[in-house]
Amino acid sequence: MGEISERRRFPRYTCTGAVEILQQGHHCGAGIVTDISWLGCYIETVYPLTVGTLAKIRLNLLGISLDIDAMTVSVTPMFGMGMEFTAGSGAQESTFKQIIAAVSGEEASPAIPRAEDPQPQQRAF
Repeated sequence: MGEISERRRFPRYTCTGAVEILQQGHHCGAGIVTDISWLGCYIETVYPLTVGTLAKIRLNLLGISLDIDAMTVSVTPMFGMGMEFTAGSGAQESTFKQIIAAVSGEEASPAIPRAEDPQPQQRAF
């Protein structure tokens, strides 16, 4: 597990929050967010989407709500899925900063990585 942690560019923060999963504007699932980072989150759900599936996820963490586009990047059958954020606007970035600050316990969020940062993953913001 240490090897995986060393590859991560941004820390994951343990959290608990509700998530609704939408495709083409329709509810297609729900779950619990158990960790979140600047690049994505893990959702516990008995009906995970298949890897590569695009969806909009509606996060609700600590009373803060955010709708954001994401793609399934890992699946544990009957348990959950890893989602990578794929798009974001300025308003979403502001809300996302609030979420990260709330779950990390930090008052000021770290600098948000930009698309020009060398990294294999996509950037949400």
